[in-house]
Amino acid sequence: MNMGTTVHLKAARETDNGFYFTDGDAEVLLPRSEIPEGWKPGVEADLFLYRDSEDRPTATRRRPAAEVGQVAFLEVVDVGAPGAFAAWGLLKDLLIPKSEQTTPLTVGQKALVLVLLDPQTDRLFGTTKLTAHLDRDLSGFRPGQEVGCVVWKLHEQGWIVVVEHRWQGMLYRNETGNLRPGEALRAWISGLRDDGKIDLRQRPQGFQDANPEAEARILAALGRSGGRLGLTDKSSPDEISAVLGLSKKAFKTACGTLFKKGEIRWVDGGIAISGKEAGSSD
Repeated sequence: MNMGTTVHLKAARETDNGFYFTDGDAEVLLPRSEIPEGWKPGVEADLFLYRDSEDRPTATRRRPAAEVGQVAFLEVVDVGAPGAFAAWGLLKDLLIPKSEQTTPLTVGQKALVLVLLDPQTDRLFGTTKLTAHLDRDLSGFRPGQEVGCVVWKLHEQGWIVVVEHRWQGMLYRNETGNLRPGEALRAWISGLRDDGKIDLRQRPQGFQDANPEAEARILAALGRSGGRLGLTDKSSPDEISAVLGLSKKAFKTACGTLFKKGEIRWVDGGIAISGKEAGSSD
């Protein structure tokens, strides 16, 4: 059985200490305190495997914030000689050894932590030195692909993120809204770099310049003016700004998006809400 993973097991026998679950080859104890009323040998369950405070292989029905090979934004709850201890959803806190800390962690501090397994001791531990453990092989990715990300840290060019728990990516400033470390989000690949890192955008290709606020302003102005505005892509920046408070680029992009959605149409000398007759004022 692999420590640090969730596995589907069957209860083989019951003792005073709890139920021993098996995968057919080995057994692991699920403590009595976690046994629901009515359970009997033969019941099956998804259990997370780890070593308890006495270093014994143990199963739990609880779900940690991250399993082996995954990252999570964790809060440090204690600091001692071995290192920092972070809460991650189990009774036993996750140790982040001093040697695995980018900078010394303090109680109350939150950090993005990668969960690892020591192959020699079979113990789980965390590290904030993510770069040393991230993959650089991008052969499984392609531009335009949707991926899961966790925000890592702020960079002068944007936000560095961890992609699918294993790769480093970048969301550039002009591609992001307000983000925060530890936030999970979906993103789309815009480029694969020679250094093994991934460039990302928060919207699919073709919608990267979408501006919901600009679209809303245009629709509101159309509503106030009877369904038609005398603005086109040939209108001057000053005229567009005076009517909508938008730049010409934002106006053209938003109009293009609204046109693709079928919400507006181009008419002689302006734009109109779809369904309105050209020249109609009602």
